[in-house]
Amino acid sequence: MNKFYETLTNLRGDVLFGYRTQVVDPTGAIVDIYKDRNGTRFTDSSGNIVNYAEASTDTGMAEFYWTAATGHILQITDSSGELARPPIIGVGDNYVLGNLSGDLPTTAIDGLDATLAAKADTTYVDTGLAEKVPTADLASTDTGKGAAMVKLTSGGDVQEAIQYVTPEMFGAAADGITDDKIAIDAAIAFVAANSGTHLLFNQKSYATSGTVDLTTVKVTVSRGATIVPTHDGTAVQYAGASGTIIQSPRLEGNLRVAWATVDWTKDRLAFLIQNCYFGVFGVSWYNATRGIKVHGNGTGCVYNEITIGEGFRANVGIWLSSETATGWSNANKFSGGRLYGARAVAGSLYEAQAGHICFDDSLYQSNGNEFDLSLEWSGTGFRLARMGGIRNRLYPRYAELDSGDTTWIVDTGTENLIDCEGVAYLAGYDPSLAGSANRVDVSGATRPMVRGQQSYFDAGGTGADIRKVQSTTRPAIWAQNSGSGAAVRAQNTSSGANPALEVVGASGGAGVSIPAAGTWTVFNGTKKVAWSSAIAPSTGAWTRGDIAWITNPSTGGPVGWICTASGTPGTWVPLGIAGASRAAAVTDPAGGTTVDTECRAQLAALIDSLQAAGLMA
Repeated sequence: MNKFYETLTNLRGDVLFGYRTQVVDPTGAIVDIYKDRNGTRFTDSSGNIVNYAEASTDTGMAEFYWTAATGHILQITDSSGELARPPIIGVGDNYVLGNLSGDLPTTAIDGLDATLAAKADTTYVDTGLAEKVPTADLASTDTGKGAAMVKLTSGGDVQEAIQYVTPEMFGAAADGITDDKIAIDAAIAFVAANSGTHLLFNQKSYATSGTVDLTTVKVTVSRGATIVPTHDGTAVQYAGASGTIIQSPRLEGNLRVAWATVDWTKDRLAFLIQNCYFGVFGVSWYNATRGIKVHGNGTGCVYNEITIGEGFRANVGIWLSSETATGWSNANKFSGGRLYGARAVAGSLYEAQAGHICFDDSLYQSNGNEFDLSLEWSGTGFRLARMGGIRNRLYPRYAELDSGDTTWIVDTGTENLIDCEGVAYLAGYDPSLAGSANRVDVSGATRPMVRGQQSYFDAGGTGADIRKVQSTTRPAIWAQNSGSGAAVRAQNTSSGANPALEVVGASGGAGVSIPAAGTWTVFNGTKKVAWSSAIAPSTGAWTRGDIAWITNPSTGGPVGWICTASGTPGTWVPLGIAGASRAAAVTDPAGGTTVDTECRAQLAALIDSLQAAGLMA
């Protein structure tokens, strides 16, 4: 009769206290087992005979005797009879001990005492077959053990084939509540020390009490993976020290940073990208004071491709800055989703710089950056704040906004372009440009370039302009005055000959069209009025030089009226006669001077009109 004497464990090596063990033959029939060599049977609490042995609740050790036979299978079950681990095949064969976990006594199976005695100092059993590997080593995380012991037919081992690790492998709860900072740092350290591996964030939420520094590792992100900071400051960073370069960093997928609550008085930066060259980053943020900061310090931050899934609720969406003359943030490309909800919040940090994009050029310029994004703010406009540097390009793919404090500010730099082709329409207050040769171009937009009240365009600097090439039936600029000021004002503060406003009608098109009666204020304060009556103005205050153009003139009647003396209503005289022309000169037959007979006829008609209007006796 053979003896089984073993600590019951699962595949991870956990001791299974109180679990059962039994033996079945190849047909699945349960084999009789005994408590001792005398054939005493196992019984349950009711005294019924059973064919299983229970592991000790103190040590997890199970012991029984049976007549072993080739093909016997050992099963471990829980108290209800459910299998707790895969069956162990060949428990009745001579090499059974190599298939079991834990330390075995030298008398584990009758008939093998001599073999076991010869190897009493090991957990191996050698019966002429290949030497078996102890389960304890397979479960070990020590160098050279665990997955590194399992070889592949194609070469290498399982450890080498596993190219990623997760924070969960190092104890992360990933429930968005438990602090996973230690586990994430351990995973990062492992990846940094094992070339060819990368860090994987699963579709879970990872709470952290400090900055997650991914500078040294490659990262892959499952959709929906979220960092939940429980601290202020920077949440995630790729940050090379001053004068160093991070070459080709990778954040593949889209990692989301989301603070649980918003606090505009706290400096919360979702992502810091510093001194990175040719990097690829996928990012999103929520409730951050600043979304992403791209910063050069000593070596610059250049040629990075940054895909934004969604930047939601941030005082500043994208912040570009340079700390040293050799550390400009240049030639970075931002694309992908949308920046939503960036705006100035009274009393908040970065209130003056708040907006979708801010170039912090207090030290050095950021040049040649490109932004291909959707800029949105529901009901309150959007802000492009402080766009400086040289040859930066903004292509807002969507900006259908018609209220709020929509603002373009290009306050420094040269040759910056805001190209709004294809957007619906842009609206609000104070679009302004300064510097040199900066431009807003809305050629091809499907609606007016600006729709708002008293929009103020400051095309300051040298060669700055706001350009609209209209190719549809909609107006290029729609300025609607609902207040006390002018809807559109063009002011020339220089003494040069260049006009403040130049309107050119080409290819037969009109330069200026006034579709309904209204007033046009010109340089010297005089007014040009569309006048529906054939009679001169008789009420209201008028200024010398004011003109009332008659909208329905008659042949032989005045084209309009001009005020020759200020007053209420002032003095008015006719301005031109409709249909009047100078006929060819003829000589009086009596030898008098040359006369214009038709002119005399027109003068007579004018006198008749004035008398009919009551303006001449």
